[in-house]
Amino acid sequence: MIEDQQSENIIFAREMSSTMNEFPKNTKILVVDDEAMIRSALTKILVSEGYDVFLARNGKEGILASRDLPDIVILDVDMPGGVSGFKVLETLREEPDTKNLPVIMLTSIPPLLGEQTAMDLGVSHYLTNPWSAGTVEAVVRVALREAKVCLLYTSDAA
Repeated sequence: MIEDQQSENIIFAREMSSTMNEFPKNTKILVVDDEAMIRSALTKILVSEGYDVFLARNGKEGILASRDLPDIVILDVDMPGGVSGFKVLETLREEPDTKNLPVIMLTSIPPLLGEQTAMDLGVSHYLTNPWSAGTVEAVVRVALREAKVCLLYTSDAA
């Protein structure tokens, strides 16, 4: 069962899933995309994997929602409202609480036109629409593993 709660246009969806997942059931994923069909498809995929999913419809909402410190962000590049995915990523990298947050860009912008900019801003992974079955789930798992290793490494160094 999916429960929806709306708070300042940010939606939380949660489903108890029988899918085994190596990450805690309370792993929070923020999806920032202006297209309702993309948000819906990603929510369905991620909730079936056992993740808690939060949604934002544009870059401004995405920046506000990131203050709740998700474990990972899936971010579109081209969004209306004057705050692109690149600007969201740049903002996340400037903030101490989100500077190391894994960010996956999932966009229709071909890699030749957007990937280098995303990499320069510190994106974790860059995927293009349409994606293949299983790709989003795999990249999320990889990004979470990378973040876990990074956290362990920085904890050991301290």
